[in-house]
Amino acid sequence: MDGENELNNSHNNHNNHSINDGILNLLKPLSLSATLMGLMHGTWGREFKDTNQRKLHTEKKMMKLQVTAKKGLRISTKVYALAVLIILLLNAVKFTVAICLYSDHFAVRLANLIWSWQCFSNAVIVFWICHKDIVLSLIIHKQKYFERSTERHAWKALVKRQSKMVLTLVSISWLFLLLNAVYILFSLFGPYVDLSQCMEAIIVDPLPKNCITKMIFLVFHFLDTAAWVFPTTFYCIISNILNSWFTLCTENLKKTIQKSPNRFPDMFEEIRKNHFELCQAVSTTDNSLKYISILTYASNIPIVCFLLYELLTTSMNGFSIGLSIFWMTVDAWIVIVLSLTSAFLHEKVYT
Repeated sequence: MDGENELNNSHNNHNNHSINDGILNLLKPLSLSATLMGLMHGTWGREFKDTNQRKLHTEKKMMKLQVTAKKGLRISTKVYALAVLIILLLNAVKFTVAICLYSDHFAVRLANLIWSWQCFSNAVIVFWICHKDIVLSLIIHKQKYFERSTERHAWKALVKRQSKMVLTLVSISWLFLLLNAVYILFSLFGPYVDLSQCMEAIIVDPLPKNCITKMIFLVFHFLDTAAWVFPTTFYCIISNILNSWFTLCTENLKKTIQKSPNRFPDMFEEIRKNHFELCQAVSTTDNSLKYISILTYASNIPIVCFLLYELLTTSMNGFSIGLSIFWMTVDAWIVIVLSLTSAFLHEKVYT
């Protein structure tokens, strides 16, 4: 029965494929990256129902195969995401047990403890967002109002800018992810004995210290870093897309006044409706994504403080000092970027 319902929905939404494909292609770098790391699951966005009831019998078998494939993809990616959630939970529990059993490197252990629980919580939030399928389906639904009310060349230019923005943010996320992986790899197996012993104790404790456990928790740390970076990237991308639509709405209003001032009273209702639709979208996304920003503030700021404390009270070599300063800067920068992105978006809502 579920398969038949999905098949009927696919027929009913035949005319919406171009809109869905546009936003899905725009977000593909993020969705593929996050799905690869076990953070997102599903087929990214259920199609909205349309009033058109055409039945294309010649395409029915192909539609049925597509529905079956999508259902299989949703299940497999959800199972993989659940497995990653379990790994992140186990890693956070390990850090919790270690800080109870060992008193050395307390500030760094505490920073890693907070960070690991933040990563697990981020993954849970993104899993829930994908399960409910609220945010992306909302973006797809709202996009059609602006695509239809905007000149074709202006819409293409906007999509091109958004694509560059998504690709840039995802590339930066991968850069942070790989940098942290290289840092942990170098710390565990590099030439600095003091750094290697410290990182080995922090990453592996309370389990036995050997090459196998080091490599296992290197993988765990890599997944943690992905859960740290990509939810913030997701938040910034969605906020930037909504922000650009507010800008587009304002530009459409200005063009209408300049080109056809006499038509403005007739078009005012449509422009007002577009603005109201955007405000609704911001409200809905806020309800879903606000927990990511709360977690970022609640964890990154204490982590910066603990790293600063460790930097001031512990004897370190030049390499360790440089790394501590770098990651303190990264944590602080994430808070700043998240705050500015949210502030710019909400400024558009009230102006």
